[in-house]
Amino acid sequence: MTRTARAAREQARLDRRGKVDNLLARHARTSPTEAAHLRALLDAEFAEGDRYRRESGGQQAAVRRAQERLAAAERAIVELEAERDRLARDVEVMHDGINQAAREAFAERKKHRAAQEAIRQRYEQQLAEQARAHAAQLGVRTRTVNVWAQDARESRQEQRRVEALAGVLREQLAAAEAALAERQP
Repeated sequence: MTRTARAAREQARLDRRGKVDNLLARHARTSPTEAAHLRALLDAEFAEGDRYRRESGGQQAAVRRAQERLAAAERAIVELEAERDRLARDVEVMHDGINQAAREAFAERKKHRAAQEAIRQRYEQQLAEQARAHAAQLGVRTRTVNVWAQDARESRQEQRRVEALAGVLREQLAAAEAALAERQP
């Protein structure tokens, strides 16, 4: 309710009381005892009405504050839902990125293995030729064994790197999903 409407209502109430006071003053001239008794009854009613009006005003203010808190909570809920939706989209994008990175890593690993296989075959051909040409030389056989051992070590190192990358990606995905779970109501 606006201040103007509240002030108009208060003025109307004061005008009514003024009329009652005027009627009681007239009645007091004709019947003072009854007027005094009536005055006491009316004063008690007026006091009780004023008390109820003050209580009602306090309750109305409390209701307005509760409505404001409710509106603020609803705005916060809308903001949180928007944030949740944004985070869900971010997680989906991140998940897609992780999947794409995994696909690329797998393709790269496959390409690397093919290249390694081609290199290995080329080495094997060269080693076979050298073995035929230098069969008597022990040094040729030792180098061949060393090359194969190095290839095996490099292959294991590559595999460890890919597994480490996959582990990091899984941890990041788990952290993003945990952050999303914390934000959901």
